[in-house]
This record gives sequence, C-alpha cells and structure tokens, in this order.
Amino acid sequence: MLSKPLFYRFFQIIALFFILLAKPAYSENNDISILHINDTNGNIEPIHTSILDHNMSANKDEDLDENNKKTLESGGFARIYNFVSNQRKKNPFTLFVSSGDIIAPMPISAKNKGQIDIKLLNMTGLDVWSPGNFDFMYGFKELEKRVSEANFKVISSNIFLKKTNKTWLPPYTIIEKNNKKIAFLGVTSLRYLNNFPADVSENILVKSPLETITKLSKELKGKVDLIVLIAQTTIEEKSEILGRTDVDLVVGGIELYKEAEISHFKTQSGKVSSITKGMTQSVGQVDVSWEDKIPKFNNIKENYLSGDIYSNEKIKEEKAKVQSLIKEYENSYSFDKIANFDNNISKQESRKFVVGLMRNITSSDLAIFRKSFFLRNTKLSEKITSNDIYTFIHLPFKSALVKIKGVELKAFLTSKDESSYVFSGVKNNKVNGFKILDNETYTICTDEYFYNTDTFLKERGEATFTSENINDMVNNFFLKNKNKTFSWNEFEDSSLWKFKFDFDVDPQMLSVNIPKDNNFDYLTWRADQSSIRWGGAINLNLKKNWDLNEFENTLYSEFRQQQSGTEAIKVVTDRIRFDSTFKRDLIQDFLFTFSELRLSTLFTNPDPNSNALLLGQLIGGIGQNLPFGIKIKEGLEVRKNFLANSLPWEFGPSILLQMKQNIFFFEESIETRLFVPFIFNKFIIDLENKLTLPITDNFKVFYNFNFYNENNNFKYLAMSHNVGINLSLDNALLF
Repeated sequence: MLSKPLFYRFFQIIALFFILLAKPAYSENNDISILHINDTNGNIEPIHTSILDHNMSANKDEDLDENNKKTLESGGFARIYNFVSNQRKKNPFTLFVSSGDIIAPMPISAKNKGQIDIKLLNMTGLDVWSPGNFDFMYGFKELEKRVSEANFKVISSNIFLKKTNKTWLPPYTIIEKNNKKIAFLGVTSLRYLNNFPADVSENILVKSPLETITKLSKELKGKVDLIVLIAQTTIEEKSEILGRTDVDLVVGGIELYKEAEISHFKTQSGKVSSITKGMTQSVGQVDVSWEDKIPKFNNIKENYLSGDIYSNEKIKEEKAKVQSLIKEYENSYSFDKIANFDNNISKQESRKFVVGLMRNITSSDLAIFRKSFFLRNTKLSEKITSNDIYTFIHLPFKSALVKIKGVELKAFLTSKDESSYVFSGVKNNKVNGFKILDNETYTICTDEYFYNTDTFLKERGEATFTSENINDMVNNFFLKNKNKTFSWNEFEDSSLWKFKFDFDVDPQMLSVNIPKDNNFDYLTWRADQSSIRWGGAINLNLKKNWDLNEFENTLYSEFRQQQSGTEAIKVVTDRIRFDSTFKRDLIQDFLFTFSELRLSTLFTNPDPNSNALLLGQLIGGIGQNLPFGIKIKEGLEVRKNFLANSLPWEFGPSILLQMKQNIFFFEESIETRLFVPFIFNKFIIDLENKLTLPITDNFKVFYNFNFYNENNNFKYLAMSHNVGINLSLDNALLF
C-alpha cells in the first residue's frame, strides 16, 4: 500500500504529465504567428503562369498549352482561404492582416468597386487592414463604403480629415493573443493623392508617416508586447521607421515596382520588414517568440500558393465558396463581352494594343508608357481574351499630353530603354513612318505619373491632362464599340486624322501699280493698289499620315479691311483657298511623288465690278528632301481662272523650292515657286519669306514678305509686308 505522501507525489507527476500533453509545444517559444498579404489588386481567381517565367519547380498540376509550354496555376482567393484556415488549425494564435491595394480594376472587382474583395476577406477572417494607394482609386466616398462593409479592423495613422484635422480612421488597434498584446498601426504614403478622383484630395490630408508613427509608437511602448506597422511605403521609409521609432515589425506593401522582388530584410537590431510579391500568389509569414520580453522573429518566409502544395482537390471546399460568391456578383453585375479580338492575343500584343488605343483616343502623334504602367508582376497564360485587357491596366492616372520639338523628341527617345517601355506611332526614329523633323512640334501621350517623374519630359513643356483617368477612357472606348471585332495591331501602324487651327491678326502693307484697264488676274489677287490692310486670317488643317503616305487638306480664310492713302476704307477683301495634297515616299527621307489640287478664290466687296478670282491648280511630280530643311518639287501644272474669260487654260512645268531653318531664336521659312506655261511668253514667280519668333508653341510673332509677278514685264509687281501674331491649336489638346 502506497503511503499518503507517495500517493500525492504520484498524483502530481501524472497531473503534470497531462498538463504538458495539453499545452501546445509552440506556446513556449513561437507564441504568435502573423500572416500577411499585400497588393492583391483585385485578383480573385488563380493566375496561370508560364513555367519558363516562374522560379518554382514543375509539379503535378502543370498543363501543356497549344505551344507545348508548361503552365502553372497559382494563387487565387481559394488558396489564400485554404492556407489561412490550415495555419489557424496548426496554431490558434494566428493573426491575418493586409497592407492594402486590395481593390483594383480587375474584371470582377472593377464591376463592384471592390465589394467582392471585402466580402472575400470577411469570409477568410482578416483581422486588420490598412488601406493602400489604389484602394482610393474609385474615390473617397466609395472607399468609405468598403470600410463600412468590413468585419475586420481598418486603421490608418497618417490620413487626416481636412474638415476636423482628426484621423480618418483609428490610428491603431490592439489585439490580445496567447496573453500577448500586439498593437497594429496603419500607414500609407499615398504619394499619388492628386491623381485620384477629386473627392479624395478634397476630403483628406496625408501627413508624414515617420512623424505620426514616432509619436504613436512611443506612446504604445511598454503598454504592449509587440508593435507592428502595416505600411505601404518605400523600403527607405520602412528602414527609417524601424531605425528611428519603437516599431518592432513592419509588414508592408509594394510602393515602388523595383522593390517587388525584395521579400524581407532585417535591421542590425534584429527588427524585420516583410512583404509579398502580391497578386494573391503568396502569403507572408512571420512567427514571433519572446525572450526576456524582447520579441524574436522566426520562420520569416513567403508561402507560395502553387498547385503542388494546394491542389484543386485539397481546396475543393474553399474553391466552391469563392466561386459561389463570384457567381453572386456575376448575377448582380453584367459581364457582357465588351470587345472581341480577331484572335487570342499575347501579353506583349495586349500592351501594344492598349498603348495604340491611348494614342487613338487622345489623337496624339505617339504614345509611350513604361511597362510598369501595367499590372505589377502579372502572371497570365500566353494567350488572353478581351476581358483580360483589364488585367493589364491598373493605374488610375490621367493621360498626359506633352508638346515637344522634334530635336527634343529624338533626345527623349534615345534616353529610353525600349525593353522597359511600350511605344506606339514611333519606330526607327520616325513618327508614323516619317523622319522626325527638328522644328516640327509633336504631341506625346503618356500617363500622369510618368510625366511627373520624368525630369527630361517635364522640363521640355507643360502637359495637358485628360478629364478621365486611363482606365475609364479605355473602358468607355470599349463600351462605345461593343460587339466590334478588333485586330490587336489596329492602332499600331496607322495614324490619325489631325485637326489644326491657326489664327493670325496683322496689318498688311501692299504695293503695286496696276493700270485701270488692266488685264491682270493673279496680280489683282495679290494686290490691286498701294494700300494698307488690316484684319486677320483663319487656317483649318486636316492631315493624316499612314505608312509612307501623307494626305492633307487645308482651308485658308482671310478677312481684311483695306485703305489707300488718305481715302477712307473702301473695300473688304475675302480670300478663301482650299488645298488638297497627297504625297507618297518612294525612298524614305529623300524621294517622293506628290499631287496637289488647289482651289483659290478672291471676292472684292462691296464693288461688284471688281476682279474676282476662282483659280484652279493641279500639280503633280517628284520631290526631294535634302539636308538643312530644303525640299524641292518638280512637276507639271495646270491653271485656270474660271471667273476670267480673258485667261484660257495654262499648262507648263513648275518648280518649287522650300527651306525651313532655325536662325538663333527665329524660324526662317522660304518658299519660291516658278511656273512657265507652254503656250504663253511669260512666267510667274511666287515668293514668300516668313521669319517667326516663337513665344510659346501656340503663340508666335512673325514678319512675312510676299513677291508676285504675272508676266515678263516687271513693271507690274505685287509686294506685301505683314507683321503680326499667330495663335494655333490642334485637336490633340481639345477634349
């Protein structure tokens, strides 16, 4: 029989044994596990990745596509749901947080502005969310609705309401797990604030992350066991916060594209910053233990949600729940196909299509976008469908239109690495198949963020921004062209009709002595006596370039009052001329064929007996582009004044010499035309010399000299001098 003390000792040993069995092995060291996601960007369903582009090994879920390339299915909310659930079964002291950018214009998320993303995170059991940059992309009021729909804590410490100067959301939340108090603080730099819908900047003010976190972490130090910052800032800012504040751990989002590959780093003091590559491809994990009340970080890793770990069979239940939710939203929001392609297109072709489309929508000469304009680290199958266009556009920026000179455009294009950019309208240092001219003004279409961060481009000229952001512009274009079938390169090689408007106001001095009983037609078109005119002219120009062809229509309208000597104003002259020109290059940059049709009119009012002109000119021939802006055209010309019976049809050779050159701050333009009719003993010279001082691209001061004769008798010459201003605007800046 056991003695009483021995019996008690035996009972204590048995009780201790069962207590040890009941206590989890991890509670002594790894007390807490923190799971985190970032930059899911509206991705809900799995991503299909070419195995050649993926850094993980092949697995049993691989397929072979039509090109015999191995593909891998990874990510998706079903896998996130499954992973988080399994981790919580292994360790009940698990917390799950998101550092933002959960809302983005992916097909399903875009249709309901992120409602489905919030509902999925509710289902998955998210604990804390700190909104990121792109969560604001549908506006402040819309984001407030998403916050109200969340069953989890939503925090932000550095976003303040302008009306009250108080934080928009609670700056932090404290969660107790396994007898440990963990404080979560939220912060985002929101560096794209001015690019979001107007109600964002109207309602909130963003303060320095370092300033707010320093103060809050100091207040929390000693009151909690761990301070975790959920942050969407740059690596430099995260490192500075860890080094200068009482924050112990940062679980963050991707602020800059180049930082996406850096999953985590440690400071010298042992503090940690951790992110994932986003897109639902992985879940970050940091396990925390304490030694003498000092937190230690273990098992820091990025758990890739690939097929080999989470097969479809293993996540069958979670997949069914996600698909049920997707179906619910599909029934609530129409998912009709908004566009079709003549064939499935590749990722690279899709980029070209979107950039070409932006060039088309904005009527710009060329478009250039960085590849980071498209969704970060997107993993898609090789062939995509029309709705997948949404997966490439993720920035809610407006389109920036910048006018620069040809000489600057060359330097700008030379400075860009083509492997990092997508172009439309420019190839081999040519715009729309034509050599870039130094003095020509070109309009570049790009996104607002690129313009604001590219020093070269920003220093060259002011930008005009579209009224809508790029996502909405593309979406609206597709909606307007619903059921239309597109070719992926439809907007790549063809250019657009361009409209230009010119208006000049100037006095004009005329000098010519014409006999009263004159028989001159062209001289009276240029001038009918020594006089002064004042007024202005309007030019409308419609132009299109495609491949090696150029087509241009120009309408000139001139309205002037005229006065001679001391006489009062006696006539008003209306001049209207229409030119239609077609040109095709035979040898690019040098030789071309051309044809021109001109109809020029002159009506002198109010005297009905004065000369009237309706001059028809048809010219065709060969032209040469030479260095220093010199152009020569030789051809045959046909002329007829249809309103003057005294002048029959005229046929003969013509030659034109043009030159455009910069002289210091001035632009010199000289044009001389010589026409010699076959059947008449005369020749006609038409000379114009224009010297222009550009004040801005759209405002110029000019001096113009014109000389004109009608026959071999140089007694009768028409000359004019103009000094005036010119205002111009083209349709690339009109919306």
